[in-house]
Amino acid sequence: MAEASGDRDLGVQNDFFNQARKSRSRITILLNSGKRLAGRIKSFDRYTLILDAGNGAEEMVFKHAIATITLGGRPHFEARHEPATAGATANAGAPPSAGSSGPAVDSKSETS
Repeated sequence: MAEASGDRDLGVQNDFFNQARKSRSRITILLNSGKRLAGRIKSFDRYTLILDAGNGAEEMVFKHAIATITLGGRPHFEARHEPATAGATANAGAPPSAGSSGPAVDSKSETS
């Protein structure tokens, strides 16, 4: 009986994997280690999935090692990995937020 309730707990996961497998959608898997895998789901069970990586290569991935799975292109996660200098440059021209003692407040006090 515990086995049946355990299967129900995986309902959303099973639905997602079944849909991707049946439609032969290309997926991108980002592992907890940061490694990215791409391919199509060939099969899966409670703990693993078999990824058809193309050219006859198959990879068995343990589900506990998966951080995210994205249908289609690259995961959105990668867009946030910009060098620190790029983020600082992008915000350099932005006005300071209300209530902060940014450069605009200091320049007023210098001109008075």
